[in-house]
Amino acid sequence: MTFLTTLPLWLSAVILIVPTTLLAMAGPVIVRRYVDVNQLRTNNEVAGFKFATVGVLYAVLLAFAVVVVWEKFNQAESEVAKEAGAGRNRFSPNTGGRSGARSCHSRGDDRLPDVRYRKRLAGHGERHAKPRYH
Repeated sequence: MTFLTTLPLWLSAVILIVPTTLLAMAGPVIVRRYVDVNQLRTNNEVAGFKFATVGVLYAVLLAFAVVVVWEKFNQAESEVAKEAGAGRNRFSPNTGGRSGARSCHSRGDDRLPDVRYRKRLAGHGERHAKPRYH
């Protein structure tokens, strides 16, 4: 089978599709040539039940496949939500990346931990450096 993987896609498709289509088209012609019509007529009634059985089996297997894929999708979605929550908790601005640590913003007041940092804020109007906690 590595032969088909090394060829271009269009050539692999032609090699796989054209012969199978020709065989499927030639099948009824060959059967009509060698089998009598009366013999085909007796088997025609049974063929409907066979096709119905195969169709039901295919539908049940397809339904099982859909359920399995749906469950995997839901599992992946819940895992992504857990990872996103863990990342948010880990790198939250309130903890500074440290579990259990509290910053001045989580205390609910506007006090800054360092006087020099407060002076820098007053001079620039925005935060340029991280505060030092003592």
